[in-house]
Amino acid sequence: MQASADTFSYDFIINCGDVTDSGSNIKQWSYAQNMLFSILGNTSTVMAAGNHESSHGALASYYNFGNLGNGSSQDTETGVYYSFNYGKTHFIVLNTNDYNKNGLGSKQLRWLKADLEEANSNSN
Repeated sequence: MQASADTFSYDFIINCGDVTDSGSNIKQWSYAQNMLFSILGNTSTVMAAGNHESSHGALASYYNFGNLGNGSSQDTETGVYYSFNYGKTHFIVLNTNDYNKNGLGSKQLRWLKADLEEANSNSN
């Protein structure tokens, strides 16, 4: 696996979740972190919560999201949602563990709509 990391050039990695089989198992997190570091080194990693990180604030416990900057205090028990710009591209990371029968949770959905409006109005 190390050869593939040396072969390709990339600025960051997007991980779509399920870093561990059990988000509450510290041994699995330790193993995953060590494995990811050995492959990715100091490459920035953008994390999303999978269903295996859907409880105990697992994702927010092991990754520093700093100020999520989304203008709302969110409950990070099931994951996080946030956005960022890279170059001329706007990336949105949703917490699909925050849902109900109608789709995304109402607070996250309001944030998403506002974030898309702001990104759409940004000419850069």
